[in-house]
Amino acid sequence: MRDYLPTKRGFTLGVALWAAIASAGCGSASRDISRAATQAAASAQSADNHFTAIGVAAAEAETMTPDDSPIAPLIDTIKDHAAAGLVDTASVKAVASDIHTALPGVVDVVPWWATLLGRIAIAVVFVVVCVFIYTSGLFPAIRAFLVGFKLFAWLIPRPTSIRAKFDVENIESGEASAARKEVVAASRSADPVYDKVYQNKQQELRLNKMKARVP
Repeated sequence: MRDYLPTKRGFTLGVALWAAIASAGCGSASRDISRAATQAAASAQSADNHFTAIGVAAAEAETMTPDDSPIAPLIDTIKDHAAAGLVDTASVKAVASDIHTALPGVVDVVPWWATLLGRIAIAVVFVVVCVFIYTSGLFPAIRAFLVGFKLFAWLIPRPTSIRAKFDVENIESGEASAARKEVVAASRSADPVYDKVYQNKQQELRLNKMKARVP
């Protein structure tokens, strides 16, 4: 089975691939509109600066050009186009401002296929993570941590619970032999879940003994 399990590199690449697929259709339309409006306003301001510079240059050229010069009509045309360009850029900036004002009322709608891809990606990543934890040797340690809480008591195998209870009672009674104590110690060292259950049973037994001594 291990031949079919993902390597660490494959695991990382798989997660990245599914995350990219899931995010491909989950972009925000309102954010894209806002970004486009901002870029349009910036371009309009840049064009505004150019038209202003052209108008200034044309005005300076007009002061140095005689009225009867054949270039004079061209200068007037340049000035007119520069002025018309400034009007257009002002309109673009006003529209961009109106878009930003209206954006708070825009609601993003995620396509059904993007939602489906996202759910599939989450499921695949969850399965891969579970397989990775199980095959990496982390599962026993995680399960041993969880069985310390009553909510996760169902994770304790019944035979393990019975064996731990018997071993605790046998050792706490003082009747266990040295060989038996060594076997229990070895089991606790080899099985984190058994060790955790043993500790819980031991604390429970000692607590009951203390309560029994109180008159």
